[in-house]
Amino acid sequence: MPNPLDLALNYHAETGYPPFFCNEHKRPNCPGGFHTAAHDPDGIRELWQKHPGPLIAVPTGEPSGVAILDIDATKHPESAAWFWQHADELKTLTIESRSGGWHCYFQHRPGLTCTSALNRIKGVDVRATGGYIIAWAAHGYRTLLQAPIAPWPSWLTLPAENRPERAPSPPRVPDDANIGKLMRWVVCAGEGERNARVFWAACRLAEQVAAGTLGHAYAAALIEQAGIAAGLPALEAKRTAQSALNGRVS
Repeated sequence: MPNPLDLALNYHAETGYPPFFCNEHKRPNCPGGFHTAAHDPDGIRELWQKHPGPLIAVPTGEPSGVAILDIDATKHPESAAWFWQHADELKTLTIESRSGGWHCYFQHRPGLTCTSALNRIKGVDVRATGGYIIAWAAHGYRTLLQAPIAPWPSWLTLPAENRPERAPSPPRVPDDANIGKLMRWVVCAGEGERNARVFWAACRLAEQVAAGTLGHAYAAALIEQAGIAAGLPALEAKRTAQSALNGRVS
């Protein structure tokens, strides 16, 4: 396994974000927590000597200039449904987390702080000033959507009385209504037909991957989360989706 120090140095060189080190439970190994994040290679090496750890973390908000929309799609399927409903407004760099959720990277907006259950949706959290995230990309986790880091969507954190009203709609995927219908068909699967629907839908997405109209990683993330929302265990949904996708895509 690569040395976490080398990973931290490389990640800092690629992104400019100030890293620090956490234990395997995602807790800071240094007494000052994210306040001790280092802003240069010498500082990173010194921090590693004093407070090493297996996971690389980055403070969010003012220290790094990024705010994260943290979608815990595995534990809270309603957060995945919310994400699909709003995905066309959330196009930005998106990284898979260790739990199978998503970290959506945005440009930090001054005054933005950490929030749990954003807009009362469990599993949709904001990591901004006063918080930190594990840099899963530094550890080789998948990039689900490769895109420029977008400005923070102001509508996300408007007071409820000022938030634009949206007509209720089922979850959908950006740019393709047919994919949205396919995902809803999987989510609505009854007991005994979930695996079959996940596999069939993954085969349909594999055709789009083969045609170059959909990324393999993004297709896998979509169908896995749809299977989880339908009631399959996360590992079972992942295996079924990957079996279909890998069987159809060279």
